[in-house]
Amino acid sequence: FLACLRKDLARRIADPFALLLWIGMPLVLGTLITLVSGGGGAPRIRVLVCDLDDSEVSRFLVRFLEGAGGEDVPLEARAVELDAGRAALDEGEASALVVLPDGFAEALLGGAAARIEVVTNPAQRIFPGLVEETLQAGCDLVFYAHALIGDD
Repeated sequence: FLACLRKDLARRIADPFALLLWIGMPLVLGTLITLVSGGGGAPRIRVLVCDLDDSEVSRFLVRFLEGAGGEDVPLEARAVELDAGRAALDEGEASALVVLPDGFAEALLGGAAARIEVVTNPAQRIFPGLVEETLQAGCDLVFYAHALIGDD
């Protein structure tokens, strides 16, 4: 296992451009969509976040997502309750609903498995895909951080 881990990490370190490209692809696509649609009325990726864990780590993640959007980043995140989030998604008010489960922080910090539920808007195709890809990149980042740092 350690030999495989060393080999994979060496491969990733040897080609950091590929990892950056893979992580940055959702941002590039979002920027291209914004440019194609025109400057003033650029579409925004609306994400609803339901925090069932209510821990410091999950609250930090929600606050980070809420503050991540801006003029240059077409992201708009808002914390919601689960039922209100599902209702808003059904009405087409958002691209995705991200549900952080109970025990999320413990699993994240302990290296255990945690399932983040992502409910996407079926009426949209590109924005929900960008949300899913960005979350997948974050999961991979956490995995490699655990691999590099170790149990401590």
